[in-house]
Amino acid sequence: MPVIDWFTQPLGFAFFRNAFFASLILCVICGPIAVYVVLRRMSFLAGALCHTILPGIAFGYFHQINLFLCALVSGVAAALGISVITQDGRVKEDAAIGIVFTGMFALGIIYISARQSFRDLSSILFGNILAVTPQDILLLGMNAIFILVNIIIFHKELMLSTMDPGYAKSIGMPVEKLRLLVTVLVAFAVVSAIQAVGVILTAALLITPGSTAGLLSRRLIPMMLVSVLVACISSICGLLISWHLDISAGPAIVITATLIFLLAQAGVSIRRALKPRVT
Repeated sequence: MPVIDWFTQPLGFAFFRNAFFASLILCVICGPIAVYVVLRRMSFLAGALCHTILPGIAFGYFHQINLFLCALVSGVAAALGISVITQDGRVKEDAAIGIVFTGMFALGIIYISARQSFRDLSSILFGNILAVTPQDILLLGMNAIFILVNIIIFHKELMLSTMDPGYAKSIGMPVEKLRLLVTVLVAFAVVSAIQAVGVILTAALLITPGSTAGLLSRRLIPMMLVSVLVACISSICGLLISWHLDISAGPAIVITATLIFLLAQAGVSIRRALKPRVT
């Protein structure tokens, strides 16, 4: 098979084109958010939010309501719940995340087990980007616009509160409200990624591209651009690999992102080892 056909053959199918466009939009969503997740040390929160949407997904599935919207309500409710629990300072954020995460995940499991339908939701747990529809792409696009508009409008505030929260607080910036904003944006990104890679692997998509970008740049905007680029390469290569090797697309995307991170880390380590030491 010619090399060009290896890339173009899958695009002859409508469902693969839908997956391709959905994955690119998802990269635009998760790339910038991944940087904030890494810099603000919110990886545990991102992983927890992946599980807190389970009640919303289960409710939407069994009542034939749009899964995306139900998951979004569940994810945002969890983000707000964590903020409320921690606002007086008596409960630490990691404890609040654990409480909300385990409570909502257990609620989802109870709801599903009551209907004895664990198998029906396996695609949600493990993802199936090849099943996205044009309507899903439209919702992803709206989600991307919402996230990017907020990042652009609050760019200076988010950048300062991320890089130097102590100084931001000293000059009167609403640091806690900005953190809540980032948490809500993470919830939106989580819901967007669920269709592609499922509940179990979404955290990787929200952490790995940002971590790779952190190895290659120290400035916020370049980090975001690198994160989006890493996410795009991972998604496109993962989709093509899944097509030709007949494996699940979600795990293929995540494994590709992980390999890119390992290559970047190895490259940085080699460069440091070869760099002449100043005496």
